[in-house]
Amino acid sequence: MVKPARLDREYFVVLLPEGKLKTEISILQQRLADYYDLYQDEELPELHITLDRISKEKLLQASEIITEVVNDFTGKIKLELEDITCLQQMNDNFLVLKLKRTQSLEEFARALHVSLKAEGISTLVDYSSWDYHITLVNNKFVENPISDFDFNNLCDFAEGQSQRTVGRAGRIEIWKPTLETDKKVAYSRDLT
Repeated sequence: MVKPARLDREYFVVLLPEGKLKTEISILQQRLADYYDLYQDEELPELHITLDRISKEKLLQASEIITEVVNDFTGKIKLELEDITCLQQMNDNFLVLKLKRTQSLEEFARALHVSLKAEGISTLVDYSSWDYHITLVNNKFVENPISDFDFNNLCDFAEGQSQRTVGRAGRIEIWKPTLETDKKVAYSRDLT
């Protein structure tokens, strides 16, 4: 089992979806936010897939390794939504879109993790348990959390709903653990 992130010590390596896939997920995210009145300021969290977590002291090394892995990788990173599911971790509720382990996603993520781990940069111990997903609602980080009763009803309705949309990743970034958009990105690189 993957342990919760240590926000005071870790940064996140993320992929950003693009195109039609991003548009369709954004519409679903916006509908949920509007229906449950989750955010006051209208700015929704950026959609992303977390690939790894790194020690924040090794940001420069991680950036260099990511650049190497991206340069060595040929082709596009295919993203395919599988289904909607709910997760609960440390008294927090999440509604997520699970991603299928496409060959390109698996190859890229594995190459990246192995490279980061070899240099002592990745903080993940059991990468085989890592789940690729896009979070639609993280009840901890919304301004108006969904009640447990409503979240359970939402999960009962959404659980296992098929979402077979296909797309690709457009960027890879390293994020600091902050909700402030202008302070979040520590590294960014186009994949297309």
